[in-house]
Amino acid sequence: KEQNKVAEEKKRIEGLNKIFRVEYVVDEPKVIMYKRELHEGQGGKTTYHCYGETVIDGYTYVLRSHEDGNFKPIIEDMVKTIRSAKQIEKAS
Repeated sequence: KEQNKVAEEKKRIEGLNKIFRVEYVVDEPKVIMYKRELHEGQGGKTTYHCYGETVIDGYTYVLRSHEDGNFKPIIEDMVKTIRSAKQIEKAS
């Protein structure tokens, strides 16, 4: 039943700023999408990541990309899914 998981994740990401350069593509209270790359001269590839939360029946569910990230179109689709995730209303 924890809330504000996205804010906590943003704090965790800030703690990685000595290793990675992060640029937020989507920055909303319930979902973030960001581009992550190593600082200049360290090599590596640019990856995209997302993290979001939704509340269903009073429980907070976290939906996130893999730690290794993925290609931008895949993460964009994940963001759409996170935004649309909601509780199914019971039939009366």
